[in-house]
Amino acid sequence: HVRRTDSKTVRSCRIGQPVMGRRREGLLLGVIECINKKGGVFDDEDREALELLASVVGGLLEVLLSEEGLKADLQAQAGARAHPKGRAAADGAPPPGVAEGR
Repeated sequence: HVRRTDSKTVRSCRIGQPVMGRRREGLLLGVIECINKKGGVFDDEDREALELLASVVGGLLEVLLSEEGLKADLQAQAGARAHPKGRAAADGAPPPGVAEGR
C-alpha cells in the first residue's frame, strides 16, 4: 500500500506491508512501515522490495517462535521428569538426558 500526503507545511510519504506467517495462512505477525523516503516518494520498486523483506521477516519470526515453543515444551517435560510426584530432585541436577542450560 503506497500513500502520499502533501501539504504546505508537512510532506509525508508512507508505505506499509503486513508481515504474515507462512505456515499458518492469515496469521498476522506484525507490520513494517517506512516513512518519508529520503530523496522522493516510494514507488513500485520500493513496494516490491518491502514485500520481499516482509516475507523474509515473517519466515524468520516463525522459526524463532517455533524454537521458543520447543524450548518451553522441553523445559516443561524436564520439570515433569525431575519432579514426578511433585517432589524436587534431591541433588538439584537436571533429569537424565537433559543438558544443563538448555
